Amino acid sequence: MNEQPLFWSDEYCDLNGQFKVSSTHEFDGDLFDFDFIYAVSDQYVKSPGKATFGGIWISDGESSVSFFVELYKHISDRLKPLLVKTIVLPPLYFCPNVFDNQSKALETLGFTKQFNDVNFHIEIDNWSPALMSKGNRKKIRQFLEAGGEVVTGTESDYLSAYNVLKGNREQRGVNISMDSDTFISNLVDLPRFYRIYLAKIGQRIAGVAYVVKISDKVNYVLFWGDDIQFRNFSPVASILDYLVQECKLEGFTHLDLGISSVDGVLDYGLARFKQNLGAVETIKQTYGRSV
Repeated sequence: MNEQPLFWSDEYCDLNGQFKVSSTHEFDGDLFDFDFIYAVSDQYVKSPGKATFGGIWISDGESSVSFFVELYKHISDRLKPLLVKTIVLPPLYFCPNVFDNQSKALETLGFTKQFNDVNFHIEIDNWSPALMSKGNRKKIRQFLEAGGEVVTGTESDYLSAYNVLKGNREQRGVNISMDSDTFISNLVDLPRFYRIYLAKIGQRIAGVAYVVKISDKVNYVLFWGDDIQFRNFSPVASILDYLVQECKLEGFTHLDLGISSVDGVLDYGLARFKQNLGAVETIKQTYGRSV
């Protein structure tokens, strides 16, 4: 049986205002429990809502194309008069036994692939610092020589960590996609899933990673960034090295670094940055249909 990922949990949906259809469906004489997460805008349904990816989650049992065709039809009937318009599926490495046939089912139902985003992840058991670029390995040494350390953040660090991430994005001319209240409430209300990791030199925060446990096998870096005053140490590289070791100890198989594209348009600089950390590329599919 597959453990239900965070994005389909009642806790996540309640905290983030995301809707969910939970039901039992009969297929070939057997009963199957499933969950479908979504948001609504202008009478149209998009899966997911606030989560990074969505679609149908089923813990065990049937996963054929015909099974998912029936489930999506059942969901569409349940949600009428709302129309299911957009489905964002997980990256291809994530629970392929659950999601591989959903793309085929969606195509059978008249959905078309809108675009592929480029996603990067670390394969925990296959990764070593040798997969990093020479420059990143050098920066890790320099960070340690300067007295740097990576630690798990505590509640007293939450707001300072948020401000580092906010400032990092403002320096690049963009806004962080989460307000401070949500950032902190996730850490306080869902401590089993959300953590922050800090790269520190002395008492100063040089870099931050905001990490979410999205399943029993996958950790996800939702945000990370550095303080511009410490950029010469590339603290994110040291955080990544630390996170991989933590993930290995805790039994994770993947550390997801997120997408490096927007609506299928690749950010070459961001992609190269993740490749230089030793990350593996895969795709994350978005399906839609005309209305």
